[in-house]
Amino acid sequence: MLFALSQPLEYFMSKVLEKISGFLPGQSRPVNSPSKGHGKGVHDDQNAQHPDRNNGDHQPSGQAPLQGEEGAITESPISRLAYLTQENDRLEKLAKTKKKELQAELSTAEKKNERLEKELRERSTEVAKLVSEKEKIKDLLLQAERVSNDRADLIRRENQANNYLKSVISDREHQLQGKTLEIQTMSGNLHTKSVEIEFQKGEVRALQNRIESMQATESSLRSDLNSVRSQKLQMEQSMQNEISHLKRLQNEALVTIEQLRFDAEEYGGALLKRDAFTPTTDRDMKSMFREISQDVETLARVEWQDNQTVWTPRALQVMSPHHQSFKKQVLQDMIWGILQQYIFASPFRPFGEEGQKLETAWKNLDPELKAEEGIEGVYTWPKPSVEIERWRYVNITEGCAALTQTTVSELDPRGRLKTGFELSIDSLKKELASSLEEIVGSRRDDGHYLRTLEELPRKAVNVWLGFGIQRCRIRVVNRGPHLTSVTEKIQQAKAGGWELVIIPELQRIGTAKGSELNAKPYSISEGQLYRVSLARRQ
Repeated sequence: MLFALSQPLEYFMSKVLEKISGFLPGQSRPVNSPSKGHGKGVHDDQNAQHPDRNNGDHQPSGQAPLQGEEGAITESPISRLAYLTQENDRLEKLAKTKKKELQAELSTAEKKNERLEKELRERSTEVAKLVSEKEKIKDLLLQAERVSNDRADLIRRENQANNYLKSVISDREHQLQGKTLEIQTMSGNLHTKSVEIEFQKGEVRALQNRIESMQATESSLRSDLNSVRSQKLQMEQSMQNEISHLKRLQNEALVTIEQLRFDAEEYGGALLKRDAFTPTTDRDMKSMFREISQDVETLARVEWQDNQTVWTPRALQVMSPHHQSFKKQVLQDMIWGILQQYIFASPFRPFGEEGQKLETAWKNLDPELKAEEGIEGVYTWPKPSVEIERWRYVNITEGCAALTQTTVSELDPRGRLKTGFELSIDSLKKELASSLEEIVGSRRDDGHYLRTLEELPRKAVNVWLGFGIQRCRIRVVNRGPHLTSVTEKIQQAKAGGWELVIIPELQRIGTAKGSELNAKPYSISEGQLYRVSLARRQ
């Protein structure tokens, strides 16, 4: 601010000095413009007509003329000096006055600046105080808000506590009422018990009297007991004698049973020696089994009907890219599964209900046998031995002979065997027909298919019974999973794999004469499987 005030003072002083220097000797005073009515051309003509006018005595050389209202007037140096001196004094006074005024203004401005700075400092202090007060007010507001929240929380907790106390008081009142009722009930019961106690006291007195009478009776009973004990000793002695007699009879019966068993074995051995047994060679058995396989393949080649509910085109595409061959393999697996359940499960399965009895009796010959459980249609064969295979050979031979004999009455066991045999074949035919019809339809116009379907069950049963009368053990081994429905088969394929039985394996255990039954099974005809695995494709 002081710098701003000092600039006008310097500027004013410079202007004063310039003005003073203009009036010093040797300097020309500025000439006023020509007055009105005097043109430039007239003045020039006068100077041209009187060239010596400028050299007069009244105007010294080097001095500028003074011009008033009527033209230029010459002045003397003394008057000019006096004029200049006066003008200089006036200007100095004016400069001093201006300087004093400016200094006064400068001093006033400085004081005002100091006052403003002081006020600014005071205002800054006040602002700082106000800011501090504002922060304190904010803290107080926050504290007030927290106090308000705490108060609301305390009120809420107080309400909760009041509600809890009310509920507790209500519960206690209900409990008190219940206890009051219980006390009243117990008081009534106590009165009743008191009456009962009095009654029981009377009964106790009666019982005491009765005990006294019973004690009197006890003495008489003791004497009777002594007599009974003596009789018991006599009876025990007689029982010991009877047990000894029964043991002798048991030993005699065991000897008789052993003799009968020996006679039965001798009879079985003699029967085996007497019959004109001619074993069937492996080649012949393989040929007979191949005929069954060919009939199964004939039935499996039939075209499927279009309206499939389970084996849809999409399901077939997922299972195998080769639709026709896969369809045939599915039917082969299904047919072999049915034959396994109705025929090949055991040597006696073709005899129906009577065959089931023979299965149980044959299995019981092996005391260590543990039959498989939980799988329908699966029969566990006993471990091969000479006695077990001889029993099987004799009973199947007699069963086959009974099928060709005439029965005398319905009670004849041979009649039940023949009835079970025919029912078993009929059940097998119905199962094959219904299972195939669900997939391929009725096929009533296909004579070759219907003839094969009619002949296959009896042919398979006859071949199987022919295998059963061999002295060695013949088995049809179906290595596929025992699945009963298509849904189970698809789930098995998704889980890890489903093996389709194209042809089961035909095995022989032992030699043709019935020896070496503990040897490793020999494969007469190799089996063929086709594995379907959806998990591997995914």
